[in-house]
Amino acid sequence: MPIILVVWFLAVCILGATGVATRLRPPMPQVVLLAITAILIVAGRTNARLRAWLMSRDWRAIVALHLWRAVAAGGFFWAASRGVLPARFALPAAYGDLIVAIFAFALITLVPPTRPGARSAYLAWNVLGLVDILSVVVNAGRVAMADPDGMHALLQLPFILLPLFLVPLVIATHLLLFVRLREPA
Repeated sequence: MPIILVVWFLAVCILGATGVATRLRPPMPQVVLLAITAILIVAGRTNARLRAWLMSRDWRAIVALHLWRAVAAGGFFWAASRGVLPARFALPAAYGDLIVAIFAFALITLVPPTRPGARSAYLAWNVLGLVDILSVVVNAGRVAMADPDGMHALLQLPFILLPLFLVPLVIATHLLLFVRLREPA
C-alpha cells in the first residue's frame, strides 16, 4: 500500500511539474478528482487486506490525516494574498481548512474514542469536515467555470497535490470514518 501512495504522489508531481494537468479544462479537474476518490472507495471496499487495515485504524489516526489541512490553509491564504488563486475561492477554502484542522487537533488530543460522548464528537467533526471539503470542490468548479485561467495554479505544483492527491484522500477518509462510527461500541 505505501508503494501505491508513493507512485500516485510522484505521478501527480510529474503532472504538475510538466504542465500536463494544466490542459484540463473545467469540469475535468473535478471529474478526475471524483474518479480518484471513487477508485479509493472501491479499493477500500473490495480489497480484503486494505479493508482489514482500514477497519483496524483508530479513529484518531483517521482524523490525524486532516491535520495537513492547516498547511493547505496557509497555502490558500498565501495564494489569495498574492493573486495566485482568486480570493473568492482561496479564502473560503483557507478558513474552512483551518477550522477543520484545529478541530481535528483538538479531537485527537482531547477526545479518546473510548470517552463517553466521543462518537458524537467525532461524528460532528466528520460532518463539518466533509461539508467543508465538498463545498471547496464545488466552489473550485464554480470559480473555474467562470474563470479557468484564474484557477490555473491549482493544476501546477504545489497546489496540484490538493485536487489530485490530498482531497480524494480526505473525502475517502471522511467516508471511512462514517463507516467506523457506525460500528457497535
